[in-house]
Amino acid sequence: MPTYIYQATASKGDQKQGKIIAASENAAIKELQERKLTVTSLKEEEKKARFQISIPFMKKIKAKDLVIFCKELAILVNTNLPIIRALKTIELQTENPYLKDIVKEVKNEVTGGSNLSDAFGRFPEVFSPFFINIVKSGEVSGRLGEILESVAEQMEKDYDLNSEVKTALAYPGFILVSIFVVGFILVTFALPQLISIFEESNVELPLTTRILIWVAHFMQSFWWLILAFIFLAGAFIASSLKSKQGQDSFDRLKLKLPIIGPLFQKVYLTRLTRNLGILIESSLPILRALKVTADVVGNVVYKEVLLQVADDVEGGKSIGDSFSKFPGVIPPLVTQMISVGEEVGKLDNSCKQIAEFFAKEVDHILKQFASLIEPVLLVVMGIAVGLLVSAILMPIYNLADTI
Repeated sequence: MPTYIYQATASKGDQKQGKIIAASENAAIKELQERKLTVTSLKEEEKKARFQISIPFMKKIKAKDLVIFCKELAILVNTNLPIIRALKTIELQTENPYLKDIVKEVKNEVTGGSNLSDAFGRFPEVFSPFFINIVKSGEVSGRLGEILESVAEQMEKDYDLNSEVKTALAYPGFILVSIFVVGFILVTFALPQLISIFEESNVELPLTTRILIWVAHFMQSFWWLILAFIFLAGAFIASSLKSKQGQDSFDRLKLKLPIIGPLFQKVYLTRLTRNLGILIESSLPILRALKVTADVVGNVVYKEVLLQVADDVEGGKSIGDSFSKFPGVIPPLVTQMISVGEEVGKLDNSCKQIAEFFAKEVDHILKQFASLIEPVLLVVMGIAVGLLVSAILMPIYNLADTI
């Protein structure tokens, strides 16, 4: 979104100037009026090359770095340190060079008169709509330090949850790759040295050995075809996932997969309710909170649900009633607790309780998954390696018996 430079008069006659990010001039004027400012001048800021230069670097900032940044900013703001000094302090001690560059740009924007939330908004590749709206709410309510502290805590929980899921799912992949590597080494290096001996002898080869010999011949003759297939398949998958249609299809597939589909569902429900709860707690309007959560939930299925719920709420329905239309992805437990939270006026607390419940469920599933998958994979690996080794050694033993 474009940035506008404004000059305005406050209710007491004080002159104000600064920068604001908005979808249009009318949207910028409306937001400034909500801040009790009378706009006297408004013009769009010219784009500067420095932001274009920074964009490629943003992708190299890790989630853990952002968690630490948010924690440090919360601590400094809670000590009543001015925002500019707080940003300068973080800039000096940040080890990640790319994040350091962004913090410096944010500090310069704030020094030039921008609000902190607008300054963060210049870097949407790094700071999510959730984070920007939370900061904006903290600025308006005067609870910036308190809200940042709460956000840092939630970001850390999200980071820990994502790390646990990635680690649990990476382990089976590591075992399967190990099996493939061992098999590749045996077939490519060990077996060819024995093929000539086997072919010259009159020993009858077992079926597994004959299959391995065929595989070895194929790999030696068509290695370039195998590499080309792997490269093209990888490029096709990567290209598909980068497209909106491919990413949407993958998001839907993740929820339908056996065993891990329910796990992904609980992960997204944890993220949905946790983010929605903290947005409501920070006094963001319900409609805005639903739309912001839709942007950061991380799955197109839940994004569509949240946007539909936002439309229903705008039409007069309750969130609980709207959620009940999606029993396939929103469990009755969520619907009931949301409805109770709406009735008693503690929707933020209900969302947090739901998030904690599903976070514990995810942790329990991951522990069960790890305890079950590890012995199974070790058995599979043992059988696979055993078959490969026996396919090579059995003909050698048979050959020795004939001597």
